[in-house]
Amino acid sequence: MSRYEETVNGMRGAVEYEKGNIRAESHKYSVSEPEEFSAEEIKKIRNELGMTQVVFAACFGVAKKTVEGWEGGRSRPDGASRRLLSMLKSNPRLFHENGVLTQSGKLYKRPETDNSLKAAQPRAEYKK
Repeated sequence: MSRYEETVNGMRGAVEYEKGNIRAESHKYSVSEPEEFSAEEIKKIRNELGMTQVVFAACFGVAKKTVEGWEGGRSRPDGASRRLLSMLKSNPRLFHENGVLTQSGKLYKRPETDNSLKAAQPRAEYKK
């Protein structure tokens, strides 16, 4: 069907709708306001994910200085970053599951005081 035919059919549909011969479906969406996060909450989320500020910043597509500002209380994340923080809070594997973050390299065990495994020399590298 050509664009002309699509346009004509659309106009015919609009006329039929106005005459009351057809009904249009409508959908109502409700979107919650992005959650606000304190500097402490942001740092806690990052630490629970086991990320450095560099890796965390790379996942968000922002500079390390931006994450430093969030965690230092000098700046606040914007709406999109707040939405991502909220999603990360409920699904810590979000970046892994969506291919944003992949991990490679050897793991090492920290000293006796900490039994968790962390990636050796964590760093962020963008895929090209």
